[in-house]
Amino acid sequence: MPVTHEADEQLQQRDVVIVPELLANAGAVLASYYEWVQNLQQFPWERETVLRRLESSEKWLAIVLALILGGALGNVWDRVLLGHVVDFVQLYYQRWAYPAFNVADSAITVGAIMLIIDSLFFKRESRSDAGKQ
Repeated sequence: MPVTHEADEQLQQRDVVIVPELLANAGAVLASYYEWVQNLQQFPWERETVLRRLESSEKWLAIVLALILGGALGNVWDRVLLGHVVDFVQLYYQRWAYPAFNVADSAITVGAIMLIIDSLFFKRESRSDAGKQ
C-alpha cells in the first residue's frame, strides 16, 4: 500500500521495515503480465477451452489456474465497481510490517508459487510426444 512521504519518514524513524509492494504482490504482477500477453494475442482463457486442454492427471495445474484467474477476476471486480482494489489484510511482527493485501492477492500469489513448483518438480510428457509412442 503506498504511503505518503511524511508517513514513510515516521516509519523510518521508528525503525519499521516495510516490504516493497512490488515484492509483496509479485503474484499479481505475474498474473497481470499473463493477462496483458493474452490480450495482445487476442487469446482469452475461456472455461471450456481450459477444461478441454487439461487431462484428468493435471488437477494441480487446474487448481493453479483457478487460483490465479480467480484472484485476478476478484481484483478486476473491485476495480470495476470501486475504482480501486480494497486491501484489508495487514500483517505485523514487532517492528516489521508487510504491505496490505486481500484474499484475491493471496490466491494469485499461492497460484504463482504452485505454478513455479509445478514447473520445477513435475515433469510431463508433451501431448505430441505421448502420441508418438
